[in-house]
Amino acid sequence: GETHPRFFRGSCSEALSRARREAKFCLVYLHSAAHPAAASTCDELIANALFAAFVDENFVFWVADDATADGRAVRQALRPRELPTLVVLAQAEGAGRGRGAQALAQVAGVRLRDVDGTVASLSETLQAWAPLLEEAREELTARAVDRGISQERAAPGRPTPPRPARRTAHLPLPLLPPQEQASEYERAL
Repeated sequence: GETHPRFFRGSCSEALSRARREAKFCLVYLHSAAHPAAASTCDELIANALFAAFVDENFVFWVADDATADGRAVRQALRPRELPTLVVLAQAEGAGRGRGAQALAQVAGVRLRDVDGTVASLSETLQAWAPLLEEAREELTARAVDRGISQERAAPGRPTPPRPARRTAHLPLPLLPPQEQASEYERAL
């Protein structure tokens, strides 16, 4: 249908990189077209206007079928409890260019039929991990200021303004081995 979140076109690692550049999390929708709930999940959740607007505002949305190579690789890495599933991913600390991710939350199976509940669960995940997103936004702002200062320095005859103080505290976001991710999903929900 015409109503759905914007799908990121590219690999999951590229979606993670985009999410990092936009100070967002990556929301992965993984399903199997052969699964009986796939069509109803697409019709009831993915095509829902509330869900689409919420996802577009808060996430980079990446979709895969486990019949594709990318879908199989992501399914093997994430080891979801069941399909279809939504998984909130953040790029792991120190894992530049999308080479590592941490699963922050998962909503799967019949729970996806409840649009309001799914949006509420994703909203709770955003709130729980808000400090990480705030730090990413501050980092983006600092980089933009640095670029502006560099451009001003390149302009002849212009004085350079003082640099703003940068926050250097980092929230650790370790890459979890797949066997520990299931328990991390449970705690995040």
